[in-house]
Amino acid sequence: MREAFGFATSNDYPYAGIASAARRGRFFGRGPKGYRRSDERIQEEISDRLMTHPDIDASDIEVQVVDGIATLIGTVEDRHEKRLAEYISEDALGVNDVDNRLKVRHGFWAAVTGERATEKELATPAVNDTATMSREAGRVSSARNAARRDAEAR
Repeated sequence: MREAFGFATSNDYPYAGIASAARRGRFFGRGPKGYRRSDERIQEEISDRLMTHPDIDASDIEVQVVDGIATLIGTVEDRHEKRLAEYISEDALGVNDVDNRLKVRHGFWAAVTGERATEKELATPAVNDTATMSREAGRVSSARNAARRDAEAR
């Protein structure tokens, strides 16, 4: 556990030689009586961690912290990114709980309905085949209706 916080060896911190090996590090994370990290500082740390993580696009994530409870709001690319953002937020010092309200932008229905496609990702049909275009429009319409029914059922 201590390795995660940068204490790789037993002599890395001041006064390490004073305490016995059995006593070293057992009070890590305990602050002075009555101390609680400010919400602004927690929010800044979470935002910095999300911004610097190589596997997360945090451009559409909003971080709010109230009484030590971090709330993540916005959209991410996939479920892995959603879980990773929650784990990173949970790991910040001073966080009591994480309310993850992130939505996955590129889920199954988004791929079917074309929500994930941007203008440059949309392929234009090479041949103006009305039968093919009609079938694709019917599939997209069916998928959107199924997604709407699924959302209403929840």
